[in-house]
Amino acid sequence: MRWILVLLAAILGTVAASVAGVDFGGEFFKIALVKPGRPFEIVTNVHSKRKTETIVSFNGEERVYGADAMNIEVRRPQVAYSQIRRFLGTSMDHPMVSSLTENEYFPYTLTQNLTRGSVALKHNNEHVFLAEELAAMVFGHARQITNDFAEGPVKDWVITVPMYFAEPQRQAIIDAAEIAGVRVLSLIDENTAAALHHGVDYVGLENGAPERIMLFNMGSTSLQVSIVEYTTRVVPDGFKKNKTIVEFEVLSKAWDETLGGAQFDLRLAEKFANEFNTKLKNGQDVRKIPRAMAKLRAAARKTKIVLSANEEIPVVVPSLHADMDYKGHAS
Repeated sequence: MRWILVLLAAILGTVAASVAGVDFGGEFFKIALVKPGRPFEIVTNVHSKRKTETIVSFNGEERVYGADAMNIEVRRPQVAYSQIRRFLGTSMDHPMVSSLTENEYFPYTLTQNLTRGSVALKHNNEHVFLAEELAAMVFGHARQITNDFAEGPVKDWVITVPMYFAEPQRQAIIDAAEIAGVRVLSLIDENTAAALHHGVDYVGLENGAPERIMLFNMGSTSLQVSIVEYTTRVVPDGFKKNKTIVEFEVLSKAWDETLGGAQFDLRLAEKFANEFNTKLKNGQDVRKIPRAMAKLRAAARKTKIVLSANEEIPVVVPSLHADMDYKGHAS
């Protein structure tokens, strides 16, 4: 598919209502807001952050989102639901679904929705939430912070999806958005959205030759790579005027659904768990203890971030299990 950027500029320049562009990631979501006659803005959440954790937790009957929900996940992981996107439009035997409970030690109780054939999650043995319902809760929170930022309702959204999403997964995104009370104008592949953004300010080569670039997108749950070709051409624009049109085409794309930042977190958490298990008796495994494993995942995420700028970091998790601390190092 060939995208013409002058068309995008024309649409944005004449938009009659506010539109939100939602980058719905596996671990975080981000929102861009386009209002009539104004350049786009990045929406900030209640903590004045540009990205918000893709998670919903329950504190009794109250729903909690974002960083506050992450705090609950560490204390009560059985009532905190993250990695929601991986459940959408899939079945229980999908490798990325079964991996969450079998290999990544999330304490979820999954069940099959017989009507839709999709995944549902049991909550407190009292409620069953469809994956679309959980995603709709997150979308509802996203809608609220967008409306607050825009100082008015924003009903129209464009949502990014991974390039490997099949039709059932894309439809599940649309269904979740509709439950949340927003209208999806379009779904766009994540890498295509990045290519579009790059093309807005693209100048082109001096000789006018096509230029190819590679987009490397490693997210929380997957790796996606695209090869994109940009071209420019000059066309008449009124009397004695010309304008330059930028076009791009996605020539090829590839992905790995199993390789993402969460896998780095898991490797660190596994290292910490193995070291702590040497302190336990009777062959106990801290991975089987939901609260302890949630603490190790949180420590792994923090360690990964710190190691991005440091060669070594001491890791301490107080009262990990059985009144014992975990103390170690990562490099």
